Amino acid sequence: MSPERPAATRSFGALQNLFGFNDGPWRWWAGVQVAVATGAPLAIFTLAGRQSWGLMASLGAFTVLYGSTLRSGDRIRALPFVAAGFVAASGLGSLSAANAGLTIAGLVVVAALACMTVLGARLGPPGPMQFVLVAGVSAHLAAPARLGGSSLDPFRITALVAVGALIASGLLAALLALPLARLREVQPVGLRPLFPPRALDEEATTIAARVVVAVAVAGLLSLFLGARHSYWIIMVAGAVLQTTHVWRSSVTRVVHRILGTVMGVAVFGLISLMEPKGLWLVGVLTLLQCAIEVVVVRHYALALTFITPTALIISAAAGTADPFGLACERIIDTVLGAVAALIVLWAGEWLRAHRQARRSAPIP
Repeated sequence: MSPERPAATRSFGALQNLFGFNDGPWRWWAGVQVAVATGAPLAIFTLAGRQSWGLMASLGAFTVLYGSTLRSGDRIRALPFVAAGFVAASGLGSLSAANAGLTIAGLVVVAALACMTVLGARLGPPGPMQFVLVAGVSAHLAAPARLGGSSLDPFRITALVAVGALIASGLLAALLALPLARLREVQPVGLRPLFPPRALDEEATTIAARVVVAVAVAGLLSLFLGARHSYWIIMVAGAVLQTTHVWRSSVTRVVHRILGTVMGVAVFGLISLMEPKGLWLVGVLTLLQCAIEVVVVRHYALALTFITPTALIISAAAGTADPFGLACERIIDTVLGAVAALIVLWAGEWLRAHRQARRSAPIP
């Protein structure tokens, strides 16, 4: 066999992964559940004339993203643990927002605790970095203006996250009680093995170590560069490493992340031309959230095409003067986060190869 054949085969596999779809279902029912549960807090606050509060409450609504592999009853019992995690993450992020270095340290702590809990409890997607994102956004909202924040009351932010988690969890519980939900029950997985979290196995330990180190590296990089949205750099760095310990798969996720972000910025530009406001904005965000859940198993970059405009719309609606400038920053921050992740991957592979070489070296 020619030496070029394996390389060509690997290249074809990489292209197929980038442009083809993974095996798995189009998760329409999951999309409906998450869209209703996450859109409701935003709609309620919008009708009350407090849409900005609804945007903060939607952070707590991320609670319903977890436990999709559990039976309905077990999922409902697991949600309070997840909700408590988001409230704690928001509180830690908000209270550490007065200083940039303290904020980074807080995000590293959240990443470590989230990895131990989510990976140990086998909660599955969307993984531990969702807690880091909530902590980071809360810190950005509570940070003083001199640090590029919004100077909001940290206790109000955390309280709204808790309200959003409560509303979304209640709605999901109601949806799961419907006959349609019982017909779509997944393979039973009991709650007892999930809580309390177990010790991490070797694979999960590798993933957790990479994520925590990547969060720290991305945080230091953002401090050095003076990035305004350091939480996004940090979130990207950890997100591309949180699902697998195989370095080649992680590199593929880096490519997906950058490509999906660029496409998502284009979608955001099209949506911005329509200037949705009020309930129209609620509808757009709800549809985007539904689309994320439908496609996320099949194609990571396609999911990011919907995740990116969701994040940008929330940021722009929260008072960003230049939404298109924010979109360009998001691409730069994504690249910086990807670079941090690649540094961690390269360093980890170098250390592994060095240890193997030392073990295989002949004893003099």
